[in-house]
Amino acid sequence: MPKIIEHTSIEESFYDESYKNSTFFQGMPFEKYKEHVDERKKYLEKNKLPLLAINHEDELLGYIFISARKVGDLYLKNHDSSIIQKLKNSNLEYTLKEKSNLIDILYLTTTCSEKFELERFKPINLRMGKDVADDSVSYGIEFKELCNSEMDKYFDLDAFKKATVRDYMLEDPIMSESEAVAKFEKHVLPVFKLDNQKMYGVCWNNEVIGILWLYEEDSETMFIAYIEIFKEFRGQGFGKKVMYDMFSFVNNLGYKTLHLHVFGHNEKAVKLYEKTGFKNTLIRYRYTR
Repeated sequence: MPKIIEHTSIEESFYDESYKNSTFFQGMPFEKYKEHVDERKKYLEKNKLPLLAINHEDELLGYIFISARKVGDLYLKNHDSSIIQKLKNSNLEYTLKEKSNLIDILYLTTTCSEKFELERFKPINLRMGKDVADDSVSYGIEFKELCNSEMDKYFDLDAFKKATVRDYMLEDPIMSESEAVAKFEKHVLPVFKLDNQKMYGVCWNNEVIGILWLYEEDSETMFIAYIEIFKEFRGQGFGKKVMYDMFSFVNNLGYKTLHLHVFGHNEKAVKLYEKTGFKNTLIRYRYTR
């Protein structure tokens, strides 16, 4: 059984191991990551909150950085399947209940693709990836780049914003609507101005049946910012066909992999992505007391 104990300092090996074993922070230089972790600890000291460590048989699994709002983030030292298995097989939920005076909500982000499912730990956000180089199936779906007037016609930005704000608030139950709107405006709206993003009409028999919004992450990776089959065309088997023809389309553009984010409560979309070959590359969980 894991033990949650108070530490006065962070083990020096934790910085290197946690950074090396997580792609979540790999876009951040190591020194910046170390500074980020130290800032989390300074926050604890400033607010007279404890630094909590999760140990299993004297092995450090990670640290919990909590906030004054009783919300915490669990940073794992290692993200391999053995650590996840130790968490799965342990009575972690009971141990967290013992800290109910400190923690109401706990977030865990892991790059282990193996699902970590306990009663009160729910996957709320998944990053998934797929190698598109070997897909050659064709269903006749075409992707046409949209001009500005066509984007205005086919893409409802207000509805997209409303849905995204709702998803943010489902992901974080203490986030206010104004905070969710601010998050959307900070992280999503700027993507529209990037040179490496394009919006396409999903076409079947010369009719636009949906929208695909892509942007380039790097020279080998394309990211799905948004994909939608219009309501009047749903339930006709287009979902899987669009996915497979999209793989060929992205591959023909010169990219090897395709990534996306999906909210955990969108179970129908998660199942579609899994059926068409996507694998988890990052999973964010939420524990709610």
